[in-house]
Amino acid sequence: MISLHTPADAHFSLTAGKATDCRSVLAAARAKHSHLFDTTAAPKILDLSERVWTNWPDDESEIPEATETPAT
Repeated sequence: MISLHTPADAHFSLTAGKATDCRSVLAAARAKHSHLFDTTAAPKILDLSERVWTNWPDDESEIPEATETPAT
């Protein structure tokens, strides 16, 4: 699961930790089963956007300013 996160991951600020876990799992899989990978380069884990939406608001005036702090 590369760069796939649930709404809860984003809401509770868990995405960075999950990306780190993903990198380590992929590195271990590559080390143990290198014959299953087509390239020698590690897969790219995409950067996460600052904001995520489950359902984008119909009216963009409903989008809050970026001054809100993420949930912890």
